[in-house]
Amino acid sequence: MKINKLFAFILMLVFFSVSCNKETEEPEIEISYTKSVARISANDFEKNLIEIAENTYPPKMDVMAAAVFSNMEIPDSAYWYYNSFDGVLIPYAITIDAVNYYSELIDDLDAGVLNTIFITAAFDYKAEVKFNESYTIIKNENEATENYEDVYVVEMILKWENYCGSLCALWINKKRTVIFNKEGELIKVYFDGPEPVMVS
Repeated sequence: MKINKLFAFILMLVFFSVSCNKETEEPEIEISYTKSVARISANDFEKNLIEIAENTYPPKMDVMAAAVFSNMEIPDSAYWYYNSFDGVLIPYAITIDAVNYYSELIDDLDAGVLNTIFITAAFDYKAEVKFNESYTIIKNENEATENYEDVYVVEMILKWENYCGSLCALWINKKRTVIFNKEGELIKVYFDGPEPVMVS
C-alpha cells in the first residue's frame, strides 16, 4: 500500500514538472528578414527631387559633433550616421547611403552572408514628393511653426528593427523633410540630427 502511494506521488511530481516546463517555454520565433523600399513621384521632375533630397548631406561638422560621445569615426564622404548599436549604424540623416546600407544589410542577412544572432529584422523606407500651395511644418513642441507657399515637399521615412531575444533588440524610426521651391531649388532640410532609438 505504501509503495502504491509513493509511486502515485512520484508520478504526480513528474506530471507537475512537465506541465511547468511547457508553460515557461518561450514561443518559437520564425527567422524573418524583410524589406520595403518605395519612392513615390508623379513625373520625372518630382523623381529628380527625391534623388536630390537623398543626395543632400548635413554639415559634416554637425555629424562629427553628434558622434563625439559614441567615438564613431566619421568618413570623409557619406557621413550619414553618428552612432551604432549591436553593430548596426544609427542614422543622423536619411541619405542614399543610409538607404543602401540598411537595404544591403537586410539582403546579407537573408542570404546568410553575415554571422549574426538576429532572429528577425525589417527595413522599410518611403520617400514621397508632393506639391503644396501652402505648407506648414512643426519642428518640435518648443519651436514655432514655419510656413511655405508653392513648394514641393519630399517626406522621407526610414524604419529599421532587429530582434535577437528579449534583451537584444533595436528599433529606429527616422524622418526627414526636404523643401523645394516650384523651380526645384532646395530651400531647407528638416529633422536631421541625433534622436533616441529604442533598444533592449
